Amino acid sequence: MSSAFRERGPLARQRVHQMSVYEAFQGLTQQERFYAHHLSRAAWHGARIILRQVSEESALIFDLILEIHNALSGDWQSLAERAKVDVRDAESFLEFSSSFLSDIGNYSGRGDSKITPNVTTDCMDRIASVSQRATELWTQIGHRLLSKPPFSLGFPSETTTSAYYPGLSRITKDEVSMVSRVMELHQVFPENPRLRKTEIDNTPVYDILQASVETDLEPRLLPNNVSDATVRLVRGEGTLSDLHTSYRGCKVCGQPSPTAHHFTVLRKFPARRLED
Repeated sequence: MSSAFRERGPLARQRVHQMSVYEAFQGLTQQERFYAHHLSRAAWHGARIILRQVSEESALIFDLILEIHNALSGDWQSLAERAKVDVRDAESFLEFSSSFLSDIGNYSGRGDSKITPNVTTDCMDRIASVSQRATELWTQIGHRLLSKPPFSLGFPSETTTSAYYPGLSRITKDEVSMVSRVMELHQVFPENPRLRKTEIDNTPVYDILQASVETDLEPRLLPNNVSDATVRLVRGEGTLSDLHTSYRGCKVCGQPSPTAHHFTVLRKFPARRLED
C-alpha cells in the first residue's frame, strides 16, 4: 500500500460529501427532468468506459462495491458484523471504496499511483462472503485488488500498467508506433481505441479495439505497407451503445442550450469518428 493512502488513516478522516439534488430537481419542469435523467444515465454509462480505461480490474471492483452495498442494504455499519471482520478492517475497505469511487478506478487521480485496501486476502474473502455474487466478483478480481506491483499507471512494464494495452502479451513502444502508422493509413483516429496484442500460431496479431456503436461480425483486417504484421480493427468495444441511447433521450427532450455540441458528438457515436 502506498504511504499516501496509508496516511489517510481511519474512516473518520476520509472526507465524504453528500450531494442532495432533491430540491433542485423538484424545481425543474417535466421536460427538464427528463433531460436530467437521460444525461445522468449517459454519464453513468460513460463512467464504466472510464473504469475500463483505468485498469482491467476497475469495472469488476466497481461491481463488487455496489454488490456489497446492496447486500448490506446500504448499512455499511453492519459490514463488520455481517462479514465477521474487525471494525478497523471494515473501515479500511469502506475508505478504499470511497477513494475508488472518487477517482473512478483503483489508481489515484493525483499521481496515478495504485490504491489498495489495507486488508488481508483472508479478510477480503470474508467481506465478499456477504453475498454469492460478491464472492464471484472477488474470485474474478483476485490478487489484482491487493497486489503491488504494478505501483502506478504507465506504459506496461514490471512496475507500471495501462488498460490501453490489455491482454497478457506485453507490447513494445516500437510495436505501438507501427500500429499507429497503420491507423493513420486507414483514418482510424487515436482518441478512443485500445490496442491488444495476441499471438496466433506464434505470430503476433494486433487488434485495435475501437469504442463505437457499430459492430462487425468479424475483425476487419487492415492491409498496410508498414510491416508484415497482422493488424485488425475490432469495433463495438465498451458500453457506447448504452451511452448513445441515453444521449438520444436528451435530444428528444429538446433542451436548447447544450444541443449544438451534444448532438454533434451524438452523430459521431455510431462510427466513433472525432476528427471534426
